[in-house]
Amino acid sequence: MAVEQLDFETSQQHTVEEDKVAKQPQKRSRAAFSHSQVIELERKFSSQKYLSAPERAQLAKNLKLTETQVKIWFQNRRYKTKRKQLATDLEELDKTSSLPVLCRDGDLSRNSLISFYQNYHCYPYLYYLAGWHPPLW
Repeated sequence: MAVEQLDFETSQQHTVEEDKVAKQPQKRSRAAFSHSQVIELERKFSSQKYLSAPERAQLAKNLKLTETQVKIWFQNRRYKTKRKQLATDLEELDKTSSLPVLCRDGDLSRNSLISFYQNYHCYPYLYYLAGWHPPLW
């Protein structure tokens, strides 16, 4: 009888695990846009980086895509543009690099820090360097 009870519990547990796997939504495959869809999306993007909800709905309808697909495509395209611009900016910075000398003989100069602050998009945390306080800028 104990063996029968164990078999029942094992089979019941197996069924519960199968149910969990069956209930999990399957990951959607990647949407492949047609050449004409990409051309139209790019054309719209070149004139307008952001779409309003009605514009997005109309574009999705015209291209036979979902609004979500259009929304995500525009998000990805804006990110791609930003990445390319940052790469270009870094290349320009490398070519014309006149990076400020921040430290001479172990001494930080106020002018070099201000120059560093003004020339970079990401500002370092400068707390109490050489006795200076945060309202340095």
